[in-house]
Amino acid sequence: MKLVLTRDQSTPRGTLGRLRVSQRTFQTVEPPWVPSPSAPCGMKGVSCVPTGLYELAPHNSEKHGRTWALRNASLWVYQYEDDIPAAQRGRARSACVIHSANRPEELAGCIAPGLERDPTIPAVWSSRKAMAAIRKVLSWEMGHMIEIR
Repeated sequence: MKLVLTRDQSTPRGTLGRLRVSQRTFQTVEPPWVPSPSAPCGMKGVSCVPTGLYELAPHNSEKHGRTWALRNASLWVYQYEDDIPAAQRGRARSACVIHSANRPEELAGCIAPGLERDPTIPAVWSSRKAMAAIRKVLSWEMGHMIEIR
Protein backbone atom coordinates (compact mmCIF):
# COMPACT_ATOMS: atom_id res chain seq x y z
CA MET A 1 0.00 0.00 0.00
CA LYS A 2 1.20 3.52 -0.70
CA LEU A 3 0.51 6.24 1.87
CA VAL A 4 0.74 9.92 0.99
CA LEU A 5 1.60 12.61 3.52
CA THR A 6 1.00 16.14 2.27
CA ARG A 7 2.49 18.79 4.53
CA ASP A 8 0.49 22.00 4.44
CA GLN A 9 1.67 24.13 7.38
CA SER A 10 5.16 24.59 8.72
CA THR A 11 6.29 26.96 11.43
CA PRO A 12 9.33 27.04 13.71
CA ARG A 13 7.13 25.23 16.26
CA GLY A 14 5.99 22.32 14.11
CA THR A 15 4.75 20.88 10.83
CA LEU A 16 1.16 19.88 10.09
CA GLY A 17 -0.16 17.76 7.26
CA ARG A 18 -2.66 15.22 6.04
CA LEU A 19 -1.92 11.51 5.74
CA ARG A 20 -3.89 9.43 3.26
CA VAL A 21 -4.11 5.75 4.23
CA SER A 22 -6.38 3.66 2.01
CA GLN A 23 -9.72 5.52 1.98
CA ARG A 24 -9.06 7.57 5.15
CA THR A 25 -7.33 10.87 5.75
CA PHE A 26 -5.65 11.63 9.07
CA GLN A 27 -4.17 14.86 10.38
CA THR A 28 -0.44 14.76 11.22
CA VAL A 29 2.01 16.65 13.37
CA GLU A 30 5.79 16.56 13.10
CA PRO A 31 8.70 18.64 14.35
CA PRO A 32 9.66 21.60 12.17
CA TRP A 33 12.16 21.20 9.33
CA VAL A 34 15.66 21.95 10.65
CA PRO A 35 18.31 21.48 7.96
CA SER A 36 21.62 19.85 8.75
CA PRO A 37 24.77 21.43 7.30
CA SER A 38 26.29 17.98 6.73
CA ALA A 39 23.42 15.59 5.95
CA PRO A 40 20.36 15.48 3.67
CA CYS A 41 18.14 14.05 6.44
CA GLY A 42 17.75 17.21 8.52
CA MET A 43 19.00 17.69 12.05
CA LYS A 44 19.00 14.36 13.87
CA GLY A 45 16.45 14.11 16.69
CA VAL A 46 15.15 17.66 16.10
CA SER A 47 13.83 17.89 12.54
CA CYS A 48 11.09 16.20 10.57
CA VAL A 49 12.43 13.98 7.78
CA PRO A 50 12.85 15.50 4.31
CA THR A 51 10.26 15.13 1.60
CA GLY A 52 10.66 12.03 -0.54
CA LEU A 53 9.62 8.44 -1.01
CA TYR A 54 10.28 6.02 1.85
CA GLU A 55 9.85 2.32 2.47
CA LEU A 56 7.80 1.54 5.56
CA ALA A 57 9.20 -1.28 7.65
CA PRO A 58 7.42 -2.97 10.56
CA HIS A 59 9.08 -1.65 13.70
CA ASN A 60 8.40 -2.95 17.19
CA SER A 61 9.05 -0.10 19.59
CA GLU A 62 9.20 -0.65 23.36
CA LYS A 63 7.50 2.68 23.93
CA HIS A 64 4.98 2.66 21.06
CA GLY A 65 4.41 -1.01 20.17
CA ARG A 66 3.82 -1.95 16.56
CA THR A 67 4.75 0.99 14.38
CA TRP A 68 6.29 1.54 10.95
CA ALA A 69 9.79 2.95 10.45
CA LEU A 70 10.69 5.12 7.48
CA ARG A 71 13.67 4.01 5.36
CA ASN A 72 15.44 5.80 2.51
CA ALA A 73 19.22 5.33 2.35
CA SER A 74 19.67 8.13 -0.21
CA LEU A 75 18.17 10.57 2.32
CA TRP A 76 20.19 9.03 5.19
CA VAL A 77 17.09 7.70 6.99
CA TYR A 78 17.45 4.14 8.33
CA GLN A 79 15.37 1.81 10.44
CA TYR A 80 18.03 0.93 13.03
CA GLU A 81 21.15 2.71 14.24
CA ASP A 82 23.17 -0.37 13.22
CA ASP A 83 21.99 0.09 9.60
CA ILE A 84 23.77 3.45 9.30
CA PRO A 85 27.02 3.28 7.29
CA ALA A 86 30.14 4.22 9.26
CA ALA A 87 30.71 7.41 7.22
CA GLN A 88 27.22 8.70 8.16
CA ARG A 89 27.27 7.85 11.88
CA GLY A 90 26.30 10.73 14.14
CA ARG A 91 24.54 12.58 11.31
CA ALA A 92 22.14 10.05 9.72
CA ARG A 93 18.73 9.30 11.20
CA SER A 94 17.20 6.10 12.54
CA ALA A 95 13.93 5.05 14.15
CA CYS A 96 11.85 7.76 12.46
CA VAL A 97 8.49 6.07 12.94
CA ILE A 98 4.77 6.67 12.70
CA HIS A 99 3.42 6.61 16.26
CA SER A 100 0.88 8.30 18.50
CA ALA A 101 1.63 11.73 19.97
CA ASN A 102 -0.13 15.07 20.08
CA ARG A 103 2.55 17.75 19.83
CA PRO A 104 5.86 18.19 17.98
CA GLU A 105 7.83 18.32 21.23
CA GLU A 106 6.76 14.70 21.89
CA LEU A 107 8.50 13.61 18.68
CA ALA A 108 12.16 13.10 17.75
CA GLY A 109 11.73 13.26 13.98
CA CYS A 110 8.70 10.97 13.89
CA ILE A 111 5.20 11.41 12.44
CA ALA A 112 2.12 11.42 14.67
CA PRO A 113 -1.34 10.96 13.15
CA GLY A 114 -4.51 12.30 14.71
CA LEU A 115 -8.21 12.51 13.99
CA GLU A 116 -8.34 16.29 14.47
CA ARG A 117 -5.96 19.22 14.15
CA ASP A 118 -5.74 21.99 16.73
CA PRO A 119 -6.61 25.30 14.98
CA THR A 120 -4.35 27.42 17.21
CA ILE A 121 -1.12 25.46 17.74
CA PRO A 122 0.77 22.71 15.89
CA ALA A 123 -0.97 19.70 17.45
CA VAL A 124 -3.30 16.81 16.65
CA TRP A 125 -5.86 15.15 18.89
CA SER A 126 -7.10 11.55 19.25
CA SER A 127 -3.74 10.21 18.11
CA ARG A 128 -4.17 6.79 19.75
CA LYS A 129 -7.50 6.36 17.97
CA ALA A 130 -5.88 7.36 14.67
CA MET A 131 -3.09 4.81 15.17
CA ALA A 132 -5.66 2.10 15.97
CA ALA A 133 -7.50 2.92 12.73
CA ILE A 134 -4.26 2.83 10.73
CA ARG A 135 -3.29 -0.52 12.26
CA LYS A 136 -6.62 -1.96 11.07
CA VAL A 137 -5.94 -1.17 7.41
CA LEU A 138 -2.13 -1.22 7.14
CA SER A 139 -0.71 -4.70 7.56
CA TRP A 140 2.38 -4.99 9.71
CA GLU A 141 4.64 -6.30 6.96
CA MET A 142 7.10 -5.12 4.33
CA GLY A 143 5.93 -3.72 1.01
CA HIS A 144 4.34 -0.42 2.07
CA MET A 145 5.62 2.99 0.96
CA ILE A 146 5.02 6.54 2.08
CA GLU A 147 5.46 9.58 -0.11
CA ILE A 148 6.00 12.82 1.79
CA ARG A 149 5.24 15.98 -0.17
